[in-house]
Amino acid sequence: MAALGYEVDDPGTYHPEYTLHVLVGSAGDGHPVPHHEWAFFFAGDGVLLGEDVRLPSASVIILGQGPATAALAYEIYAAGDPDCCPSLGKAAVRYRLSPEWRLLRLDPLPSRAARRACCPAGATPAVAPIPKGSRRQ
Repeated sequence: MAALGYEVDDPGTYHPEYTLHVLVGSAGDGHPVPHHEWAFFFAGDGVLLGEDVRLPSASVIILGQGPATAALAYEIYAAGDPDCCPSLGKAAVRYRLSPEWRLLRLDPLPSRAARRACCPAGATPAVAPIPKGSRRQ
């Protein structure tokens, strides 16, 4: 996670007894987006399976975990909300590790705009919306 520019928010959320592990990481100091977070999923042997979404969200909270499952909450922003103050509550999204060791999202993900999704650490925020179907992330 550190190699990607993220710091673990709470190492206590790592459960070595589980097959699926999840840690939330925040972008390091100096990132242009406040509360810029990704959930990182790991297999039982510590191999990184991937992140929860393609672009980090303003806020990700671990709601709960089981041996091969995890539930995350994303704070939801209205269009005019300041970065500090999402006004639309939270949306819960469950994830599960498949028997083939793939991470499956079980619930719909809130939109990028609602999550205040932005660019990975070290990248510059896009100045214009990214066109649908674009390879640009």
